[in-house]
Amino acid sequence: ATATDSSTNVLTDGLTDAEKAMDNQEQAHRLQMHRQSAFPLELLCKGLQPSLHKAKSSEPIDRIRILNKIVGRDLAELDAPPHEEHFRYEEVNRCLAGVFSHSGWLKGVLNRSIRNDGF
Repeated sequence: ATATDSSTNVLTDGLTDAEKAMDNQEQAHRLQMHRQSAFPLELLCKGLQPSLHKAKSSEPIDRIRILNKIVGRDLAELDAPPHEEHFRYEEVNRCLAGVFSHSGWLKGVLNRSIRNDGF
């Protein structure tokens, strides 16, 4: 999600709960595409090369626990120092990049600017 003084933009992998609850799912998917087409392109481009394991969190312990959960550590080990590198981090990074890539492609299609946007 991003926010400015004038707008808030939300990027999701799938429909929001409100969109899922709509009776007309075709309309729900159109709303999702419209919502995601407003997401800033410069942030979509940054999302194409994520480094989840190098990201920061508002609470340092959250980062530690998330990274440890990603690599499969059990509950007793969640507060241990996380691995600096791990193949599971790269798996998650590729999945995140796919979400951003898909959204960027949709944005380019909807805006008719695929070549200009670099997707």
